[in-house]
Amino acid sequence: MNLLPQIQKHFSKVDTPRYLDLKIQEIALNHLKLKDVGELRDKFDAQLYLNNLSQEIRAEFAFEKFLGMEFDFEKRMNKNYKRLEYKLNNERVLLIPFSSKRAPILNETENSVIIYLKPEKFAYIGPLFYKKQINKIVSFEMNPLEKNKIIMLDQINFDDYEFFRSKQELINILNNKS
Repeated sequence: MNLLPQIQKHFSKVDTPRYLDLKIQEIALNHLKLKDVGELRDKFDAQLYLNNLSQEIRAEFAFEKFLGMEFDFEKRMNKNYKRLEYKLNNERVLLIPFSSKRAPILNETENSVIIYLKPEKFAYIGPLFYKKQINKIVSFEMNPLEKNKIIMLDQINFDDYEFFRSKQELINILNNKS
């Protein structure tokens, strides 16, 4: 099933600029204590780390830009920084990035926003999934490589979920959840 038409219809498109790749490489080099990108690319584990870090930081950048928040590269230099997690009006919200090459993987059941990352440097901000909705959209087969649940996108009718267009709308949705 091609989800792109549904994503383009419902999700909000956000530009993730090219300079972001360079900043993410800089952060990865700092985390891994490597000298340069050549050294990073020579190590399989380092390249895998960069790929995962890139997805996570691109998702955070897009989410924060969409909500009108200031993006802080310095705090991402700390390797122990808890990525993909936000507190909005005392409510915890997790980001779940995915792409055409990577399924949306759920690490824990929490209010979550899915973000589709296109290779052309665009991100699409998806709906808020409440904790109680999550069990309806996850595969109960664990991902054998990551030991996490996978969100079954082809099982989702996006018309049934709450989308937001601003930080205040998201806070209102979180406050009014049933």
